[in-house]
Amino acid sequence: MMNILFLIGNGFDLNLGMNTRYADFYEYYNKYIKSSSPKVLTLKNEISENLQNWSDLELALGQYSSNWGSLDDFDDST
Repeated sequence: MMNILFLIGNGFDLNLGMNTRYADFYEYYNKYIKSSSPKVLTLKNEISENLQNWSDLELALGQYSSNWGSLDDFDDST
């Protein structure tokens, strides 16, 4: 029996033409996540006004999380 391991590196999805860049996430989030929640509107505004700061999504969300006072605030924003 032969074991085969496939290593797929960063960019594999992009090379296949998939819309998986952070910019694609922002576009999707702004266009399709509909909510009148002030938390969602504030987050969308923050992303739109500071798109460059959001190029590293994990870092930006980590920094932005200081705006959430509770887990409920996080749940309301997503």
